[in-house]
Amino acid sequence: MAVPAPLQFLIDQLTRAIAQRTARFEEDGDAESWQRDLEHELTRYHTSAYMAGRGSPTMNDSGARYVRGQVKAQMEFLDNFRLDIQNAREWRAGFNRRAASYAEAIKKPYWKGATEILPLPAMPAEGTQCLNNCKCAWEIDVIDEEAGDYDAYWQRGATDSCQTCIEREMRWRPVRIRGGVLQL
Repeated sequence: MAVPAPLQFLIDQLTRAIAQRTARFEEDGDAESWQRDLEHELTRYHTSAYMAGRGSPTMNDSGARYVRGQVKAQMEFLDNFRLDIQNAREWRAGFNRRAASYAEAIKKPYWKGATEILPLPAMPAEGTQCLNNCKCAWEIDVIDEEAGDYDAYWQRGATDSCQTCIEREMRWRPVRIRGGVLQL
């Protein structure tokens, strides 16, 4: 399953923004500015990903809470990353790859926005061994929208999926939601 075009566009844009800021950090060594810039970009792109998934230029209160929680978690990782960089004797090539990986984290808010009304057990990249490398997606069949009846299928996106995603595909084919309630 291919990454949805709006999500891939946002990931590509954020990857470029992170690369630019990280290159500047490599040159000037200003860790605080780098972290502040990345915090701004991550907040902006997590919000954009949620709204793109939702297909709406607005965000409701539950969406805003979800995005804040996701950004907070990324900020904790980013804080540790900054310390790793500052404690290193010299810049390492792996730092660039690690910084770029933050762009993949916007998959979770995208899928949360895309499936917002549904009480699904997890989002792609959430709680998986493949983490932000997850290429999975939810396929939703509307049974009766007014009644809140849906069948949701975990679709693996890669032949080299992690064990978590393989198990989800087997267990969640389908996940039934009836009357707006998850039936496990």
